[in-house]
Amino acid sequence: MAQVFNHVGIAVNDIADALKQAFGLGAQAAAQVPSDIGVAVSDIATALKDVFAQGAEAAAQVLKDIGVAADAIANALGSVFNLAGDAVKTVLGAVGFAENGINNAVCLVFGC
Repeated sequence: MAQVFNHVGIAVNDIADALKQAFGLGAQAAAQVPSDIGVAVSDIATALKDVFAQGAEAAAQVLKDIGVAADAIANALGSVFNLAGDAVKTVLGAVGFAENGINNAVCLVFGC
């Protein structure tokens, strides 16, 4: 169903809301579905923020739990939650990424 919605151009927020309302899916399950069909991480983060009212740390935890890489999460935290590099480092650390991975991710996204 989500793949059909995405293919015809339905926004990820609408897909997430449909998964939440029709199937009772929580944030992680509703994020996993669009991730599985190749939806951009920033779009998934936007849905977590808008549909599930998640803050930056909660959204980052969901994204990490569904297997999203630290650099993609860092990019989403910057673009969706308007966080700067130091704030992104704090969030990535809070959700359990190792310091080396955090530094690499922030360097890739925000520059060293």
